[in-house]
Amino acid sequence: MKNSFGTEFHANMKRMALLLSGLIISLQAAAWQYGEHLLIGDIAFARFMFSLNSNKAASGFLSVMNCMSDSSRQRFFFPAWSSGHPVSYGVLNALSGDHVADPFLMDEQLRSPTSVLQRIMHLHQTYIQMGFTAAPDNKLVKTDFNYLLLAASNLPHFYEYNRNFRQQLQKFDTGLVRLCQSPAGMMKAIGKLNKSNALNMYATMHLAAMELAATAGAMINQNKEEAALLLQYAFLLNGFADHFLEDAFSSGHLVVNRNLFASVTNNKPLHDFYSAIGTTVVNRKGQIWKAFGDGNFNNRHHAWQAADDIRDISYAPFTTEAERVIESVRLSIEDLYLAFTGNEEAVALLHWPASSSGYPDHLIKHLRSFSLVPIPYNTKPETVMPDQISITADMRKASSLLPQRNFIRSRIANSFVFCINSEAFNGSYYRGGEVRLNFGSLLNKYRLNKKGEKSGTLDYWNGYTFSFSYGNYGITENKIRVRKEVSYQFRAGIRSNVDFWISNKRFIALYSYTEAGIQFVNGKGSFVFVPGIGFQPGALLNWNYYNMSPWWRIPAQYFLPLKIRYGMVISPAGEPKFFSGIDIDFVF
Repeated sequence: MKNSFGTEFHANMKRMALLLSGLIISLQAAAWQYGEHLLIGDIAFARFMFSLNSNKAASGFLSVMNCMSDSSRQRFFFPAWSSGHPVSYGVLNALSGDHVADPFLMDEQLRSPTSVLQRIMHLHQTYIQMGFTAAPDNKLVKTDFNYLLLAASNLPHFYEYNRNFRQQLQKFDTGLVRLCQSPAGMMKAIGKLNKSNALNMYATMHLAAMELAATAGAMINQNKEEAALLLQYAFLLNGFADHFLEDAFSSGHLVVNRNLFASVTNNKPLHDFYSAIGTTVVNRKGQIWKAFGDGNFNNRHHAWQAADDIRDISYAPFTTEAERVIESVRLSIEDLYLAFTGNEEAVALLHWPASSSGYPDHLIKHLRSFSLVPIPYNTKPETVMPDQISITADMRKASSLLPQRNFIRSRIANSFVFCINSEAFNGSYYRGGEVRLNFGSLLNKYRLNKKGEKSGTLDYWNGYTFSFSYGNYGITENKIRVRKEVSYQFRAGIRSNVDFWISNKRFIALYSYTEAGIQFVNGKGSFVFVPGIGFQPGALLNWNYYNMSPWWRIPAQYFLPLKIRYGMVISPAGEPKFFSGIDIDFVF
């Protein structure tokens, strides 16, 4: 009886986890998919190894580097972690953060041939061989419930939108760099790092790895075995760090303010939108490009599918954008070698300023990979660009806040709307209030003209809506309102927006709700159909209330009706009732 109960309880919990997975995964906004992280890490590591093999001075480093290559010498694996599935540097990148939150815990699981991570790697590899970039989320959740938990709390995979380069690194703490170099310390550090961002997470883990490599290099002549072990853990930490460095190039990870509440309302839609259409960015080298997100790493070639067929990784067919990500990871790996050998540039990086206020500028200036990552939006280029870079108007534009971001957010994000309805015409009317939940996104189209601007374009957006309405039916006769019957309505349907841009800042904005459901009048239930169409005059007048602070935007929508709607209530219970109303967006 006990065993039967336990089995049934376990089965029910598993079913519940799978049901919840759709919600939790929808909160997640992963950057590159497993196969893309795998490819980036493996190519970068192979190029690093090729450069070492031609460097006679690297013999000491190679002698304590516990790494082996395959028969073609194009793939490199770590025997210490290959107890089951072969573990390459790309595997370390791909697992980090998404499947395990602590590199030392990853070390433990990789050494066990029966661990959950071994099953995760096998599952991903199965789908990669079928031509996918990763295993599907429902399969991953079924294999590892921890994947759900990480999906809901993966703050450090993102930039913090609206915070400049220095602000992204204000939480950097040299004390955490020290803590990250031991299992016990890592457990303390990871909680704080998980509340930061991609740049801070990368810098902290990467510098911890460099310090381990520097310590290994200093003791190689005294204790070669200990030096080899320290270097192995340096690669473990750096593989973890580089996952977040790679995330820093994903367009969808540059545009969200990451927190649990925002996850429910707008992070996932914004992430998906900008990952697909891309966004223009600039780095400290003055390079301007259009970044894309997950599933679009190397969008001219399905390189992850052809990776095993590449005979010369150095000349793999990657786009310029993909090459930039790979090069940043190669530089990151090379930093371990430079720290090991006592290179002056690496020593300068590990020599901290006297005051913590100088840490952000120190990292921006000396971390080589930071010269390639996109400059966070709202950063003035002159504050972070090297002196030899001539700042142009295009660079300023590429590092400014996205002009259409809040408009996009209002169209695709989940929101709560309060509606105030009154009679529209003489005759039968509906009067009352509504609370509406808008969510989801489907069949959207966002266009730019040939100049890359909005003038003359037509956009449309569609999603789902649920609403609850409480009010009354009545009749207006000679401007006198006669109350009739109280009505409760529960409805669901489709919301739509159509925006025609007559200039780059002004557009004609129409929206509609097409809903059906059940109503209760005098205790009797009946079917109800409620279509409605609305107009946003503010869009035509360039009253851009999307950029207002919530404390002002919410009352402004009431005193300056910015969303006006007309509709009708149709049901078998009587003749159609008409209403007009204003809609107030509380969250988007």
